[in-house]
Amino acid sequence: MSIESTNVEKVIAELYSREEAYKTACEKLADAEYAYKTDLAVKFNEAEGTVDNRKNSALVACKAKYGAYLKAEAVKDYTKEMLKDAQQVLSARQSLLSASVRSDNAYANTTGVR
Repeated sequence: MSIESTNVEKVIAELYSREEAYKTACEKLADAEYAYKTDLAVKFNEAEGTVDNRKNSALVACKAKYGAYLKAEAVKDYTKEMLKDAQQVLSARQSLLSASVRSDNAYANTTGVR
């Protein structure tokens, strides 16, 4: 096994790890969004006053869940960027490996060395 293919295998393993992290982040975001929005609806219905006052009261009452939701969204966005980064690294490594193979083949064809 060549060094290049070993490096590609390492990048593939890292890509898989990042895919799993992204999946987990998406699931946590969904849970946080559900918790925030259902609590917001309950608090809105419990509040009194004008619609704007009820919205504001509900938001204040749900601030911890809203914060958790925003943090989960940020983690999801971060893990998505990390996944994209790993995909780009894999693509670059594959391009380099392919170029190396083409170069080796061209050299072998011109020199007769196999």
